[in-house]
Amino acid sequence: MNIKQVRKDTPGAGEVIHFNNAGASLPTKFVNNAIKKWLDEEEMTGGYEMESKYESEIMGLYAEIAKLIHCSKDEIAITDNASTAFSKALYAIPFKAEDEIITSEIEYSSNYLNYLKLKKDKGIKLTLIPTDEEGPVDVEALKKAINKKTKLIAITHMPTSSGAIAPVKEIGKIAKQNNIIYMVDTCQSIGHYPTFVDEIQCDFLNGTSRKYLRGPRGLGFLYARRSIYEKLDPYMLEAMGAEWNGRDNYDLNYTSKMFECFEKPVGFMMGLKAAIHYANELTIEHIWTRIDELASYARERWSRIKGVQLHDGNGKELSGIITLTLKDQSPQKVQELLSKHGINSSLCKPFTSYTDMKNKGLASSNRLSLHYYNTLEEIERVADKLQNIR
Repeated sequence: MNIKQVRKDTPGAGEVIHFNNAGASLPTKFVNNAIKKWLDEEEMTGGYEMESKYESEIMGLYAEIAKLIHCSKDEIAITDNASTAFSKALYAIPFKAEDEIITSEIEYSSNYLNYLKLKKDKGIKLTLIPTDEEGPVDVEALKKAINKKTKLIAITHMPTSSGAIAPVKEIGKIAKQNNIIYMVDTCQSIGHYPTFVDEIQCDFLNGTSRKYLRGPRGLGFLYARRSIYEKLDPYMLEAMGAEWNGRDNYDLNYTSKMFECFEKPVGFMMGLKAAIHYANELTIEHIWTRIDELASYARERWSRIKGVQLHDGNGKELSGIITLTLKDQSPQKVQELLSKHGINSSLCKPFTSYTDMKNKGLASSNRLSLHYYNTLEEIERVADKLQNIR
């Protein structure tokens, strides 16, 4: 990977040290150029006319996502964010009282809140699988938890609150063997780590534009395996998801379009297309290799600083997301002081991943999330500031 060229393609890389990639990454110049080009022409042409004129270019976004995750482009739906994608898939599953959802203790709040809502509204059972020394999901405990009422296994691939990576391939095999619907949230891992649906064997996968894909905010996507469509009952319908063919009749569109709305921000879609094309050109394998190298260096370097404690948990592999605390300093103060020196970072709080944070006994922690355009020099700059915070 030509890091000099990558940073040249990333205007913000010369302005800030950006370690908030798990929040929103710095986009390449190609992302903003694609959005601006679309909006400038749309201003003079008209929105629907532009959409008709550039239909094949718009469909190119679906092809780029399909290439990234190894699926067919007609198994992809574009949504306004990853949470919407997740919820549309979850509520399309026809749950009944006593059906069980198995999930993990690293689950993201937006997902878990909806499990609780289903528990309240429909009487489903919710089972949490603990961590073990191998990683954030105890696979043997998961196997033992499965029973005839298990309807769904839903796993967050990478939590928002640590660098743990769930063994989603191994879990996928278990789900497949037991004929259980399998959903994987890749909000933090898409564009970060090789994540292929043919290997994971998931029925649903949701992702976001703004994080490691380096796209614009306000977009997400859902992968839904073609074979799952006829088992679903979407909680809402839109013109693309069904055909209204009689005063009292409609036919459901058994395709990924059952999850997609007619109205979408096409200009931002062009930005996302540019972002994923850039990732596909670099290849996700090379992206992960670079992130892994940087994160390994950063963990070793920062852990040697007096007072620093890492909170990434267990796992055979750790991601580019690093969480830590500094003794005798509040995470809020650490973040503020880093920011004063042009270093972007973020805070983890219990509302984002309640069980994971509570298990670690943390009220909050600092999160520094690395991407491939970061450098060893930037890691050393953070080390210097952590060593000298007063």
